[in-house]
Amino acid sequence: VGADDPRAAIGALRGDGAVVTAVCDAIRSEYLHDETADERDWGGNLLLIKDIATKYIDRCYLPWDASHEAFSVVDLEKNIGCEFDIVCGGERRKVYFGGKADRIDRMEDGSMRIVDYKSGADKIVFDGVPSLFDPRTANSAVLQTLLYAMMLDRGEGLSVTPTLYYARSINRRDY
Repeated sequence: VGADDPRAAIGALRGDGAVVTAVCDAIRSEYLHDETADERDWGGNLLLIKDIATKYIDRCYLPWDASHEAFSVVDLEKNIGCEFDIVCGGERRKVYFGGKADRIDRMEDGSMRIVDYKSGADKIVFDGVPSLFDPRTANSAVLQTLLYAMMLDRGEGLSVTPTLYYARSINRRDY
């Protein structure tokens, strides 16, 4: 976080054990809520999660970032939110949207990018905002990332490009 061009540092992380350590630390803190939990006591499901997450990070996300344009990681796992005015039944009301952004980057040109990591099947096609509310074409990943970008724009005055990283597709030539 904070490096002007982290591509070299990102590339160096591949296969050096730092990814496994970070995944294990995240499992301990975010899932088990026990920083001292011994990996030897984890059940099979947690060991599978650790293995899959490590492979996605090491083989998909890190190579992708290491091979692309200059950017600086500004924040990870950032809680974001914003209050919006709506009219409901003729009355003005306030609605609060909030979430946790996986990653926020500053691009070389000064613009911002919000990255949301996805491990499931990709749904890259986006046919515009109306399609997000049609049950036949709804894409919750796109809606979530657009909402995060809107929250940062309205809440913090940042112009943000929403970005989805699909682990299963990121290494395809047409990604």
